[in-house]
Order: sequence, then structure tokens, then C-alpha cells
Amino acid sequence: MAREKKQGVITIRVSDDYKNNLKQKAKDVGMDLSKYVINCINSNRTNVIHDGDILIAEIYNLNEQLQKLTLYKSLPIQELQNSLSNAISKLNTLANKDD
Repeated sequence: MAREKKQGVITIRVSDDYKNNLKQKAKDVGMDLSKYVINCINSNRTNVIHDGDILIAEIYNLNEQLQKLTLYKSLPIQELQNSLSNAISKLNTLANKDD
């Protein structure tokens, strides 16, 4: 599916302080101002996972440690792995909600 060419322009008037505030919020989440505003309008909220790359690395490390503990049959490793998998699925759903 080809991307639709952007030709329309929407102009809104806001105070300089408000515009700067929006620009900072957009920068904080790694978006340009247009994308941030469109995302806010479309979803009524913007889902941001700060330091997501660090979170992913820590989840990977946690899963590796859980895998090592599977030798200990008395520990509920599978339940912990299932919970971790569910948490990852929820994060993926949130992250991809606006795609």
C-alpha cells in the first residue's frame, strides 16, 4: 500500500509558551511537533516508553536468568516466563497502538 502524499495544512494559533511546551513534549518522546500533535489527536493519548531500549535489554537478561533456573523444579519458572511474555505482549500492543 502506497503512502498517501501529505498536501493538507492545518493552522492553529497558540501562545508561544504553549507551542514551546508542545515542542518540548514532542522532543522528549522523539517525535517532531506535527507527528506528536497528530498522535495526540488520533489516540487522545501518547504512549511513551522512556528508555525502551534499556527495558528491552533488561527483559532479555531476565528471561536468560529464568532459563538458567529451569533446572530447579521447585521454582515456578514457567509461570514467571508466562507472566513476562504477557507483559511483553501488552507493551507491544501499547507501542503499536497508533501504527
